[in-house]
Amino acid sequence: MNYTTINALPGTLSPELRAVFIFIIAVNVISCPFVILPNILVMVAVQTKRQLRTKSNVSLACLATTDPACCGTCCSTGLQIVRYSFMLKGETGINCTRVDRITTAITLRCVIVSLNHFVVLSKERCLAIKHCLFRAREPCC
Repeated sequence: MNYTTINALPGTLSPELRAVFIFIIAVNVISCPFVILPNILVMVAVQTKRQLRTKSNVSLACLATTDPACCGTCCSTGLQIVRYSFMLKGETGINCTRVDRITTAITLRCVIVSLNHFVVLSKERCLAIKHCLFRAREPCC
C-alpha cells in the first residue's frame, strides 16, 4: 500500500512523515540544552570574572544574552516540540491549530529580531572600525 499524505485518511500520517516528526522532536530535545547552557556560561563568566570584562567580551556576552531573550532557543524550540507532538498524534482540532499559529508567529518574530540584532551589531562594528582607522590617520599629540 502506498502511504502518502494526500491519500491518507484524515488525522493519519504516513510512516515516513511520522519518522521525520520523531527525528525533529528528538533533535530539538537533545540540542536545546546544548544551545542554552553555553550562552548562560558566557554570560556568567563575563559577569563574574573581572579580567574578562573587555569590550569584545562584553559584546559577546550581549550576543549570548539575545539568544534566550529573543526566544530563539527557549520558547520557540519548546513550542516546536509541542507542535510536532500534536501533529504526530494526528490531532487536528482547535488546540492544534492555535498551537500551530502561535508557534509560527513566535518563531517568525524571533527570526526577525535575531536578524535585526545581527545587522545592528555588524553596523556598530563597522562604524567602530572606520572610526578607529580614521583616528589612526591623524597625527598623535
